[in-house]
Amino acid sequence: MLDHMTKRKPQNDADVRTQIEALAEMASQGDKKALCGLIEKISKSVLFQLTYLLNDKSSVEDVSQNVLLRVCENICGLRKPKAFKGWLARIIINENNRYLAKNLRLGGSLNIDDYTDSMEDGRSLPHERVENNELHKTVIEIISGLPERQREAVILHYYNDLSVTEVAKLMNITPQTVSKNLSIAREKLYSIIIRI
Repeated sequence: MLDHMTKRKPQNDADVRTQIEALAEMASQGDKKALCGLIEKISKSVLFQLTYLLNDKSSVEDVSQNVLLRVCENICGLRKPKAFKGWLARIIINENNRYLAKNLRLGGSLNIDDYTDSMEDGRSLPHERVENNELHKTVIEIISGLPERQREAVILHYYNDLSVTEVAKLMNITPQTVSKNLSIAREKLYSIIIRI
């Protein structure tokens, strides 16, 4: 009986989303304990997304810290806790773009090999749907090889579960362009996978 009580059920996405929204609401009202809980809940997701967006593992942690800092600084301005996921995605995109712009101004370049070296740590997109390890690596390689805008659309749509309209708003492009980017990414993925 004790074993049954101590085993934790895995949380589904809806439960996690509800918890994050509740924490975001309390944090937006000044609850510091809720803010700490919120940061703890989202930190792995922020790292995961930036790993795909930046393709530069040496900077992912720095940019992630900037994202979490922005959340802490601006959470009191969050008016709709149910919109937290989109609000966070906008912060991630802005910090990613700020890093890329700074890196390009300084004459730096992004090395795709930095990204592919990090594939061994088990991250995937979408990670629940990829069962075969070889297929997993292939999917990661395909996503990492996509142009920046396509990669960004894939992360926002499939990982963040945002609608095409929400992705378009965050990326400042039309929904048709998002759909086109997603379609090209799906076609590329499909064409490679059927050859396996």
